[in-house]
Amino acid sequence: MQKEIIFGFAGIVFGILLGILVYPILQGQAIQQTELKNKIENYFSKNFNITINVTNIRDIGNLYEVSLYFNGRTLSVLASKDGKYLFPSFINLSAPITTTSIPSFSPKPSSFPDVKLFVMSFCPYGTQAELFMKPIYDALKNDANFSLIFIVNVNGNNLSSVSSLHGPLEVLEDARQICIQKLYGKDTLWNYVENFNTNCYPNSVQDKNSYMACTLNEEKKLNINSTLIQNCMNSSEVIQTLKEYQNLAQQYNVAGSPTLVINNSTYNDNFGRSTQAYQKAICLAFLSPPSACSQNLTSPSSSAPAGHC
Repeated sequence: MQKEIIFGFAGIVFGILLGILVYPILQGQAIQQTELKNKIENYFSKNFNITINVTNIRDIGNLYEVSLYFNGRTLSVLASKDGKYLFPSFINLSAPITTTSIPSFSPKPSSFPDVKLFVMSFCPYGTQAELFMKPIYDALKNDANFSLIFIVNVNGNNLSSVSSLHGPLEVLEDARQICIQKLYGKDTLWNYVENFNTNCYPNSVQDKNSYMACTLNEEKKLNINSTLIQNCMNSSEVIQTLKEYQNLAQQYNVAGSPTLVINNSTYNDNFGRSTQAYQKAICLAFLSPPSACSQNLTSPSSSAPAGHC
């Protein structure tokens, strides 16, 4: 955000200097407003093959203020009175400064925030988001409700009717993680997810044999009964959960993995995707932030580009 402010200020300074430097060449013979309208519209039509309509021209002293209509939007620009130059904007040095708010993430605060992380279990951006979230879950699990929600399409009443972007093995992993949470709780789920994303993904998910061997090994490390998990994965409860996840993804207009929703507000990845960025966003959702919000939480995974699956 600091960079945006710096670049924005630099643009303002550049605009001031540009105006000072070019002002002497704006003193040519003024043309009629009708002629200026035709000149502008013909210029964009001839050189860029686009239709721009001049809807209004106003004399503001040394320049014309021109209203342009293009692609459903009205834009305001400036033109020299001789019709030779267009400028995107100007600064009135005699007018008082008005502050413009910078967009920010502002979830509605609550006493026990709801945190939903929508992911695909084989999505590289999603698995990295989970690694970012793990230390936050560990620090705030008693102060907020954390949910991992898988992005799937369910077209029937068994696991073979479920589809996901990265194929059938991803559906199996979704079901596995649902069952680990159901049978062993969220702490075990997040520990398994961290281990799976570190040790199994992506090298051991290219074929079913490698995938099964790796997940079995990670389950053993956490004393998870693999037989119980397999029985659970084939149950109707898993299908029902996946259907609920599908409905939630539609409800929140989830477009990709990862998508973070906090107290029903969708987090914009432009604000950053890292443990620190997620921590800050979640802590904004507390009426009274707990002490963990002041901790400097980190994860082994570095900050990620804002890509999605």
